[in-house]
Amino acid sequence: MPQQLACLCLLRCLELRFTRTVVADIDGIPFSAGFATRRLPRRQAGVISTITLRATACALSIDAEAVDHLVAHPGPGRVHSVFNRVVNVISGDGRLIALCASELDDAPWSVRADVPHWTNWRLSTGDDVRLSSAAIMFPGRAPRVVQLSKAVKWYTNLVPVDLGLLELGRRSKALASLLDVQGVRGGARAHGEAVTVFEAEIRNQLAHACTALVTAIRRRDAPAVAAAATSLLGLGPGLTPAGDDFLTGMALLAAQPRSRLSWITPVIGRVLDDDPERTTLLSRTTLREALRGRARQCLLELLHVLLAPDPRGDGQLEVQLRIHATPVLGIGHTSGTDILSGLLAGLRLEEELRGFM
Repeated sequence: MPQQLACLCLLRCLELRFTRTVVADIDGIPFSAGFATRRLPRRQAGVISTITLRATACALSIDAEAVDHLVAHPGPGRVHSVFNRVVNVISGDGRLIALCASELDDAPWSVRADVPHWTNWRLSTGDDVRLSSAAIMFPGRAPRVVQLSKAVKWYTNLVPVDLGLLELGRRSKALASLLDVQGVRGGARAHGEAVTVFEAEIRNQLAHACTALVTAIRRRDAPAVAAAATSLLGLGPGLTPAGDDFLTGMALLAAQPRSRLSWITPVIGRVLDDDPERTTLLSRTTLREALRGRARQCLLELLHVLLAPDPRGDGQLEVQLRIHATPVLGIGHTSGTDILSGLLAGLRLEEELRGFM
């Protein structure tokens, strides 16, 4: 009897608080995310009729441009897509913002939060979102909030292309060797016999469009660059098609200070403007940011290894490339490899163009 009374008193409590280190089992589903409040209503006929959860996560870092946008354009939005470690939301003016788990790196238009994953937040595509510079909230029966007030602002650092002809050649060869060994086969680096007719056709189109883009840049033929970029845009399966990823790697290098490829960035930008629905919103956002020299932190760190003017022997360069390429190659299924394939093509063009000057 004393134990039953104690249990009854516990059930009649209106509020129980616990930290993120505690896992509660609610309706048979484990729940643990940020600081949370669990509300238990009055016990009716021995059954708890409703349970409301409120979870709060704290942002660790946030893209500085995203902060400025949220200050200027607070308001409603919706959930675009939900993954284990990323939740993409769309603001009222169509801006895509990624909420990332803590283990992921910083990126343009992203917020890193102190959660290992988003699984327990039970979010779905189309859910309402309220965005402001103070917080991103998912309202409803079980509100969730990502507090932004203590987040560290993340900024992009551009990397000047100041290497000489021979050094550019040495580093592009090192990246090519790494991709030959560690690159994921498929996408822009297809290998072996195609499984389906569709896959074979995509491979052929990718190979043709990538070659056409490189040739057009070499000839400084802007209309041909636009045509090749149009062919690549949206080419391939997935949220970030292989053709887009190849363009992203090329564009990221072209957007760095003193790149000989800088003239292609407005050309590719116009292609995006003319036919924005040719590819996905996520891929379009990634490519637009690359055209401004902005990308995920792991990719920028690899770019710094490739372009840093400090002298390194071949052995040290190989080790540094392997260390910094590993997280990039882990992006998507083949996306990381396809981005680096575009970057490699750009490095080789930088070498060629400097040789002709």
